[in-house]
Amino acid sequence: MAAEMISSAVVGETLNRVVSRILTTGSHGEDDRRDGIRGSVERLEMAHGRMEAVLELSTRWPITDVSLLRWRLRLKRAAEECDSALRRKKQLAVEDDEAASRSSFPRRVAHATRSLVSALIGGRDGDSDKSSSSSSAPAANVRRFERLADGASEFLKLVELGGTRPRQHAFFDPLIGRLLAGETLNYRSVRGRKFCYLGVRPVSFEERGVEAMVGFVVQDFMAPARSFRLGIMVRLSERTDVLGTMIECLQSATPTSHFRVVAEDVRRELAQLPTQDFTWVARSPYGHNKYWVDVHNTLTRWYRPNPLCCTDHHPYRSRIPSSGASPLCSTYPEQIINVHLQCNIPAPPSDNLVEEDEQPPPLNLTVLFIPHDHGTPEEEEDGVKQHLSSSYGSQSYALEAVDHLRRHAASRTYQVSLRSGHGTAHIYVEKTGRKRAVQLH
Repeated sequence: MAAEMISSAVVGETLNRVVSRILTTGSHGEDDRRDGIRGSVERLEMAHGRMEAVLELSTRWPITDVSLLRWRLRLKRAAEECDSALRRKKQLAVEDDEAASRSSFPRRVAHATRSLVSALIGGRDGDSDKSSSSSSAPAANVRRFERLADGASEFLKLVELGGTRPRQHAFFDPLIGRLLAGETLNYRSVRGRKFCYLGVRPVSFEERGVEAMVGFVVQDFMAPARSFRLGIMVRLSERTDVLGTMIECLQSATPTSHFRVVAEDVRRELAQLPTQDFTWVARSPYGHNKYWVDVHNTLTRWYRPNPLCCTDHHPYRSRIPSSGASPLCSTYPEQIINVHLQCNIPAPPSDNLVEEDEQPPPLNLTVLFIPHDHGTPEEEEDGVKQHLSSSYGSQSYALEAVDHLRRHAASRTYQVSLRSGHGTAHIYVEKTGRKRAVQLH
């Protein structure tokens, strides 16, 4: 009888504790969990909103510093990660609310009973530690996004400082200030027997900074073989010397004496340009025709998919191939996206010429250097060679192309593509007609 009374008392006390846990601890625990999720959602919304606002406001000023471009890229990635975490938290909150609404009283009794029994046998501390451990990681993640949002404010201050400080006295090159202001340079002239054209069109991108497409053409009507076309795509900064960069690019691309002659011609023509006569097209900053913006955007993403490759802390420029030869990306200035040159070079005497004094017409040479291309090699085609090597033997291959056309009278063109892990060079040599004047096209 006494045992039955004791058993009844134990059962009654257990039921009382279960009911009390349902009405207090159990319901409060679920409420605390949902409140914690809602609090995390609110904090993530604030952090994400601050980062998105900074990214949007930063587009008001052109970014010319690579370090700020890298910072902006990291901030954009953090905003995307924060958005993903926010979506997961919101989904979790919805699932918890739905689970709470579907929860029946017997299930709550069973859950409370299991919790009580676990506590009675000493499992409460373990469960508490486990719950605390499982909740610490999400909380740390929220704090991480809040710290990144705090740093975003400093990023915006630096971008605004760079975009609003006086520019007219900040540049060694007088051209760069107007280009960074969004103006387009357009110069044409006819000097004696020569036609000269120089054009520089800047375009601003959020993730790539300010880039420019530069074109320089000299057509000599009396000596067509001295004509040339030079084009580059380059990222601009306050330290950029546009004309000096063009000369530096040609000095980097001097595999043969023919290139050195052309480089000297370009340097001489650039030095003779009357900068005071340049025509500037003033528009709202970077408000160019959509067609040219689309053209530039397509080309720059093709030639340099990663706009920040080969900058500081990037492996390509610091890596030395086992052969000891430097990759193409280390040959040119880092800000160069591509170099395109079309010119005429003397053709060597052909073995098939009947008259010893007969001089063959010059060859038309086109070269395209893409220092930051890392595309996959293509299969060989007729007239195209794929040299897969980190060593760019441009000199030997250019001479090989010239020698091939000398030895094969029936051949009209010869093309060589040189590829490695990072950087591509294309050399194209074409015979010109004997009867017509040599014109660049």
